[in-house]
Amino acid sequence: MRAARRGRSVILAALAALHLGGAVAGEEPPPARRVVVLAFDGVDPELARRWIDEGKLPNLAALARQGTFAPLATTNPAQSPTSWATFLTGTNPGKTRIFGFLRRRPGTYEVEPTLGRTEPSPWAGGRRARLAVAAGAGALLFLVQFAALSLARRRWRPRARALAALPLSVAAAGLVSYAALAWLPETVPAPVNLREGEPFWNDAARAGFPVVALGAPLCYPPDEVAGCELLCGFGVPDLKGTMGYWTLYTSAVYRERESDSGGLLVPIAREGRVESAIPGPDHLLLAEERDRLRARLADLGEEEAARARERLAAIERSIEVRAPFDFQIDRAGGAIDLAAGGRTRRLAVGEWSEWISIEFRMNALLSLHGMARFYLARVVPEVELYLTPVQFHPRELPPRVRISSPSSLAGELWEGGARYPTVGWPTATNALKDERLDERAFLLTARQEFESQRELTLAALSRDDWRLLVSFFYTPDRVSHMMWRFQDPLSPRYDAALAAEFGDAILDSYRWMDEIVGAAIRRAGEGTAILVVSDHGFRPFRKGVHLNAWLRDAGFLALAEGPPGGGLERADWTRTRAYSIGLGEIFVNLAGREPRGTVEPADYDRVCREIVRGLEGLRDPGTGEPAVVRVYDRSIYHGDHVGEAADLVVGFASGYRVSWETTLGGIPEGIVSENRSKWSGEHVSVDPSLVPGVFLSTLAFDVRGGVAVQDIAPTILALLGLPPREGMDGRRVPMENERP
Repeated sequence: MRAARRGRSVILAALAALHLGGAVAGEEPPPARRVVVLAFDGVDPELARRWIDEGKLPNLAALARQGTFAPLATTNPAQSPTSWATFLTGTNPGKTRIFGFLRRRPGTYEVEPTLGRTEPSPWAGGRRARLAVAAGAGALLFLVQFAALSLARRRWRPRARALAALPLSVAAAGLVSYAALAWLPETVPAPVNLREGEPFWNDAARAGFPVVALGAPLCYPPDEVAGCELLCGFGVPDLKGTMGYWTLYTSAVYRERESDSGGLLVPIAREGRVESAIPGPDHLLLAEERDRLRARLADLGEEEAARARERLAAIERSIEVRAPFDFQIDRAGGAIDLAAGGRTRRLAVGEWSEWISIEFRMNALLSLHGMARFYLARVVPEVELYLTPVQFHPRELPPRVRISSPSSLAGELWEGGARYPTVGWPTATNALKDERLDERAFLLTARQEFESQRELTLAALSRDDWRLLVSFFYTPDRVSHMMWRFQDPLSPRYDAALAAEFGDAILDSYRWMDEIVGAAIRRAGEGTAILVVSDHGFRPFRKGVHLNAWLRDAGFLALAEGPPGGGLERADWTRTRAYSIGLGEIFVNLAGREPRGTVEPADYDRVCREIVRGLEGLRDPGTGEPAVVRVYDRSIYHGDHVGEAADLVVGFASGYRVSWETTLGGIPEGIVSENRSKWSGEHVSVDPSLVPGVFLSTLAFDVRGGVAVQDIAPTILALLGLPPREGMDGRRVPMENERP
């Protein structure tokens, strides 16, 4: 424990004095003295190779020249949760249980997020708080009564005074405890991680090798493993329980409404002082009441059910807790005076605030705390003030929430000066997708995310008390999703003028990567093996394919009578054999599994073959190009959780992806449509063969047989001299000097 505290004190001190030094790592085979893994989301091998050859990525070029550069085969589907789960565990999705961003809700025709799930859990802190409040009230009343009796009954002995004061004190304690019960919840939302299997660094820590893992994906809530310091990353929700619920205060709208992809538009005035509020979490007590009513609803009589539904509607209208703030608009000065978090600060157009602490008060005993940053987009002609998702504050986490291991690490890093987002997806992709932020503001959020992770990583590299350091950077993926259109003249959203300004945005994110790789090489020291990996690559997203529309036209999905449009709510399940929800996934309407299944198990394989044959022949009606590379069945997986996978997974050709409408079960007219979104680069539902990641190292590996994302975990363990964990599907990548 003392050594762990010393290690954390070193990283805190290093945050204030980041300097470079050291030598290039050697190429000797394992076991290595130390191992550094820099994991980047969405780095594409074709782009990396091009820019290496053009001399734009000198540190990656040094790795490619002296060690290893190879494409890294990704998972199927090529979605970040799926790939990172396999990276962590060395096992396929049939064992990790992570098949993508979305999963089918069991027993329904609906989808739900894979990440950021919570379940009600008993809160011991609520009981302790009630006891503490009750005990305090009883003790206070006892002292007051005892003092009063001492004055009024001086001839009474102290024991007699105490006995006289005790009954009323106990009664008061009981009444206060009963009152506190109404102010404190019995349960609180507790995070649930669906990922099965352990990260490879747990094996290293248990073997006695100290580990630091920063921005770890799919690790929320974190494991508690002695010898492992871990800060959670991708997969940590915001304070509302979403992956990133942003807010825009704007004078350009007249009513409050939600944006298309998870944000809130709040109307404000154009002049003077604006008083508004920050949307926060659900009120815990109201959420408890809502859940109880929902659970009882089916058992209530008609009148009671009507009253319950009326109460549920009232709860939904008031369940969100909001924190007030205000600001004064200075149009002439191009700024606002923002009062939030207990102080006022001046914010100019194009400027970000510092992290602001926000309290969401539910009653006198119950509050939740978060943090967020404001960005002033403009004050002329309209006023627009952007607020990041309200995130967990590392120093004031809600009950049952841990974002680091040990649990104190997150707060200690913050106290030591590190300023980092805690939500797993802080870059403002959705705000740009909904065209509520411009490209410049978006890139600022991307740079901020990278810089905070860079700072933590350099501080850790300055330490000497670890054997394995793993750090995750998600910025290349976020930038590639949104800025691909500027390097793709065929994109429906290509804009030559904007391309002249932002055409190097993806290259810049690769340059940031190159810089941290160089810093790691210089700092790591002799005998340190450095690996650079990415989970997948990228392709253009020019057109979306409406899978449900194809299933409809091919006779697999039947619709009830009605006007065109809508979604699976229009499905006639008595005549439907297959449907699509999620990101390129198709499910057979199987009898005995689906709520209203029609396909008998004996016909399952035949229906799957018919869909595969039809979709693999799908061509774009406008160009005649093949839209699909291959359709995969469940045989690509093995393990205990194959039954949760889709029946079929579609691998689209370059330029194509499952449409936005299909994701939630939409059924528009037509089969293929242009992607008019700024979200113009993609890997999701693209055939995995087209979007491999990258694998680079200071060591010379033999990659002639190929290397896949599931091979990374056993390879890292081998570099530390450890065997692969039993059940890993990946293989150790051999060294060049092991060639026969």
